[in-house]
Amino acid sequence: MAQFYFSWKICILSKKLVFAAFILFLVTFKTNAQNCTVNAGVLNVTICVTDALVLTGNNPSPIIGTVKWTQISGPAVTINSPTSPSTTISGYTGGNTYIFRYSATCGDGITAYQDKVVNVQPITTASAGANITSCPNSTGNLSITANAPQNTGEKGHWEIVGSNNAGVVINFPNLPTSTITLPATSCGVTTLQWVIEGPEYAPGQRCRTTSQITVTNYGGVKPVSAGPDQTLSNCYTTTQSTNLNATYGGCGLNGQNGQWTFVSGPNTPTISNPSANNTGISNLVQGTYTFRWTVTGHLCFG
Repeated sequence: MAQFYFSWKICILSKKLVFAAFILFLVTFKTNAQNCTVNAGVLNVTICVTDALVLTGNNPSPIIGTVKWTQISGPAVTINSPTSPSTTISGYTGGNTYIFRYSATCGDGITAYQDKVVNVQPITTASAGANITSCPNSTGNLSITANAPQNTGEKGHWEIVGSNNAGVVINFPNLPTSTITLPATSCGVTTLQWVIEGPEYAPGQRCRTTSQITVTNYGGVKPVSAGPDQTLSNCYTTTQSTNLNATYGGCGLNGQNGQWTFVSGPNTPTISNPSANNTGISNLVQGTYTFRWTVTGHLCFG
């Protein structure tokens, strides 16, 4: 009886040992598992130095604490919100490659991470120079002056933005410094843009910077002329009409403009648009009329 009891104890102990070993195996297997996933977005990107650099990761769960962005390589920058899934970066420069790591400690205590590569393309910042205000100029001594591209493969050019009210002619549009022509028969303000573009870093992708100036042309033809005298046909019923044709006097910028006035004649005619150099006149009867075209403006006509 005593021998039987001893054998039963051995059997029970043996079963307990087997059960304990099985539990230990399960615990060890679970500790080595990772129960969250981090995603740093597109893992290799290229931007221009003028672009905003924003890092955006997912919201992994479950995690212990918070997510974290850190810099792995490249010249030192500032990660503005390192413990947020989305953060901006400050202080990056063109011509460099940066690597950032997005990491989190999963709920099971294991650290998960992804690395993101950011290539920053350089581009010269365009500067178009100063605004220009001028009377008409066709002598070639009026110039626009911008900065030259500084990096390999970059090119610059001038372009007109919107309506060319000033009538600007850019004589050398592919050079930073170019003479311009302002016609006497145009008046207004034109926007010029200096553009610097870099080489393609991907199909159809290139860095670009722009800068704008305005060119104001007061307009006006010198010497001032009211146009040739006219002799109208006597084939009319009651009244006659015609068009006047004076030299262009400007468009009113800075007070410079031309004005038609009636000087003398057998009656008072109608002047359709007194400030237009090519206005129409009507209600003319038989006789001789005198009209005066006067251009005023303290810059271009004194």
